[in-house]
Amino acid sequence: MKLMLRNTLIAAATLVAPVAAQADDFFSIGSCPVGCTAYTWSAGIADVINKNVEGVEVTAEETKGYVANINLLQAGELEASMATSLSSYEAWAATGPY
Repeated sequence: MKLMLRNTLIAAATLVAPVAAQADDFFSIGSCPVGCTAYTWSAGIADVINKNVEGVEVTAEETKGYVANINLLQAGELEASMATSLSSYEAWAATGPY
């Protein structure tokens, strides 16, 4: 569990580094409906970043799910998103719902 948390925090810091360098002050992470694990993780990542990175406000955005997250990310409406490896692969390969 500690390894998963550490890796999640490293991934979150990597996502935010370019945003902090650009001095943007708002960054949203697409998740899933409130109550889902992905929303809990997104909210946790946002909280850690907000407490440790100056000048950046991160929020967890409630969405319709992983497929919607990737579509919103591709449309430029999200800066980052939670997604399963299968959804990510299908989007990369332009298969499935993409």
